[in-house]
Amino acid sequence: MKIKTRNRLIIGLFVVGLAFYGAIEGLILPQREAAQEQYRLEQRDPLTHDLDSILKFKSAYMGDATNLINLFCTLPLNHIAMSFQMDSERFLVEVHYQDNAANIGDTQVRRAMLYDATAAFALIDNLQRIDFVFLDESFTVTRDAVCGFYDEPLPKLLKKNIWKEKVQAPLASDDYVWDRTREGIRAQEKGENADE
Repeated sequence: MKIKTRNRLIIGLFVVGLAFYGAIEGLILPQREAAQEQYRLEQRDPLTHDLDSILKFKSAYMGDATNLINLFCTLPLNHIAMSFQMDSERFLVEVHYQDNAANIGDTQVRRAMLYDATAAFALIDNLQRIDFVFLDESFTVTRDAVCGFYDEPLPKLLKKNIWKEKVQAPLASDDYVWDRTREGIRAQEKGENADE
């Protein structure tokens, strides 16, 4: 009698374990993976990008190449293959994207550049200029231009509620994006010299 009860108990525990395994594999893990994929996609859009994901890249100096590269690989446009050139004497970084800006969309590129430049200048204290270089055109953004977009110093924007209100929310307006682009981003045709 004891053996039958023990066997039933073992079979019962096996069935319960199998049910838990099925629930984890069939429901919980796919939901977690879907949430992670959704988060990853949101990081490509300046309007939904998570400020907390980039705060760890705060630095006084742009000379830490790994830090600067990891910052840009975490910002919007990170899904496009890119390479970097840095000039620490002129406090300049060139981000070379392996795609045409036209393929991404004019407004989306400008929105992402405004966001990425604001983030980079707010987080890297001595960075003064960013050249966004696409296969078909390139753009220059300076710290002075970006500072002129806001009524407070850039590092003060690095609080989640302030960031959403002053950096992300205005970028929802295409008119705002194009106005700021005209004010603070210098576009060059491919081959034009961006040096001032």
